[in-house]
Amino acid sequence: MKKNYILLSAALLLGCTSLFGQSKLAPNTRHYLQSAQERIVRSNPAMMLDAYMSVKEHLDLQELEKLGVKVNLNLGDILTAQIPANAIEKVAALPSVRYIQLAATPQQQLDKARQATGVDRIHQGEQLPQAYMGKDVVVGIIDAGFDYKHPAFYSADGKTLRIKRVWEQGNTKGQQPEKFSYGAEYTTPEAIEGAQYDINYNSHGTHVAAIAAG
Repeated sequence: MKKNYILLSAALLLGCTSLFGQSKLAPNTRHYLQSAQERIVRSNPAMMLDAYMSVKEHLDLQELEKLGVKVNLNLGDILTAQIPANAIEKVAALPSVRYIQLAATPQQQLDKARQATGVDRIHQGEQLPQAYMGKDVVVGIIDAGFDYKHPAFYSADGKTLRIKRVWEQGNTKGQQPEKFSYGAEYTTPEAIEGAQYDINYNSHGTHVAAIAAG
């Protein structure tokens, strides 16, 4: 009877630990694990998954490193990281980890651009407080599908590239920006023109950048 009691207690403890870890996982993360974990672990246990993590500020990063986690960006209580597919639940079970959400592919849209930038108010005839010519303004754009050599990104005479810097976050072969552990950064006109584009099957970024600063 004592042996059975110990086994039952152990089973309950494991179940509670699993449920506790699951409660720290975002819905998309739980769904991913339920639908793909067995297949992933069996075929490629070392697969790394991009994730956002909410953590307690006293977190010891070595706890994560022991489980194979690679931290990309540390903002104190928020981390971006790569987590081994077969270790997500172990990471979630750490007392210092509050929440884990796998990164999701964003959908590129322009349906709310006019409202977000105030262009809809211009269309309605609302006056600007002053004239804006764009002089000395630097525009930063997070997108994909940039043709760096598109005519819209050059000076009026077509000789000077106006793109100042590029960070291709999905590029694994270039030089990462300072304080970051991923992506490739191009900081000179020669390097940007040499790269030509980030991807060759989409032009959304070119479209958006040309509207904003073309």
